[in-house]
Amino acid sequence: SAFEPASSALRWRPLGSGVTRVRAMEATTQRLLASVLAERPAVLDALGEAHRRAWEITDAARLQLCRYRVAMLLGATGVLDGPDRDVAGTDGAGDGDGVGAGRGTGEAGDAEDRLDAQVANLAMWPTSPLFDDTDRACLAFTEEFVIDVASLSDSTAQAVLERLGEQGFVDFANALLIIEQRLRMRLAWERLEVA
Repeated sequence: SAFEPASSALRWRPLGSGVTRVRAMEATTQRLLASVLAERPAVLDALGEAHRRAWEITDAARLQLCRYRVAMLLGATGVLDGPDRDVAGTDGAGDGDGVGAGRGTGEAGDAEDRLDAQVANLAMWPTSPLFDDTDRACLAFTEEFVIDVASLSDSTAQAVLERLGEQGFVDFANALLIIEQRLRMRLAWERLEVA
C-alpha cells in the first residue's frame, strides 16, 4: 500500500519502562514549539500539559504504536528518526530514561521487547499475531482518524468502545488527537521554516 514504509524507514529505540514513554522526537518537537511560541508561554504550557496528560490517560504502549502509525500515514517517518533521537524528554529535560538506557528486566523488559516487535511489524498490523484485538481496533481507528476523521465509521469507533469502555474510548480519542495534531504542527512548521 502507499502508506507502508520501506522496511528500514521505521526505526525503534526503546526507552525503558514507565507509564510515560518519552520519545526522542518529542524533545525536538518541544524545542520547535518553544521557538515558535516564544512570545506565547501560556499557549506553550497548555500544549505541553495536554501532551503530558495524553500519555497518562491511556495505555502508553498502545498510544506509541498509534503515534508511529500516524507518522507512517503522514509520510513523516523521518521525524521519528530525527537528528535529536539521542535526547530524552518531552521538554528537553528528560525524566532519566534516555534512548541509550539499558533494557528493563522481567515484565518491563518483556513489554519493551513486545513493543519493539510490534513497531518493527507495524505495517502488517491487520494480520500479524503480534497485535491483539484491542491493538487492531485502535490502529484501525487511528488510520480512519488520520485519513479522514469526518468519515470515521461507527463500527470502527464501536470496536474501540467495546474494548476500552466508554471512558477509555474518550481518553484514547483525546490522546490520539493531541499526538496527531502535535505531529502535524511539527511537520507544518518545519516545512514553513524551509520555505
